[in-house]
Amino acid sequence: MQRDTLELLREKRRAPRPNCRELVVVRVGGLRSFPATCLDKHEGGMRLELPVGNVLQVGELVEIGSVMTGRVAWIRRTGSSRQAGIAGKVHVVQERRQFVRVPVKMTALCQDVPARVRDLSLNGLRLEMPVKPQAGSKCDLHLKLPDSPLSIKAEVVATRPTLTSHLVRLRIPSLDAPAAQRLSAYLAGALRN
Repeated sequence: MQRDTLELLREKRRAPRPNCRELVVVRVGGLRSFPATCLDKHEGGMRLELPVGNVLQVGELVEIGSVMTGRVAWIRRTGSSRQAGIAGKVHVVQERRQFVRVPVKMTALCQDVPARVRDLSLNGLRLEMPVKPQAGSKCDLHLKLPDSPLSIKAEVVATRPTLTSHLVRLRIPSLDAPAAQRLSAYLAGALRN
């Protein structure tokens, strides 16, 4: 005896959907792309929060970074933003970076030493500074966001000397929810510009 299709859909919906709040790039038909926030994902799709002004149509084919290709299953308005459900298969990709790295021009303080941020993501960054920090050392990092500074903890992954300074790669091991939300909003704005 075969199970009812509706029961199969309900069972699929009950599958674990871990919350992620990660910044992703949505490409539509190879013609346009924009940043969005992945709210949750599972093997059969994901739920996105769309920025204002970016319209998707139900049934439209989309590519979410290198993670998945699928079709827009539903769209709904939630307050001032819109959410979209994307149905599709998640690609198995050997990608080392978990988040999109966005080129930025921002100043920061790393252990009270002035630095220039070159690129930034939700779990790492690359900056240029006059002194060489020790690989593996912890760093109190103060990013100068447009609204107000954001203080986070980071760890030095690698350094490389340049003619006049040092390029430093840092890992951000974790962010609390408010910091992740502020940084995600900043990165989405930087991707749009």
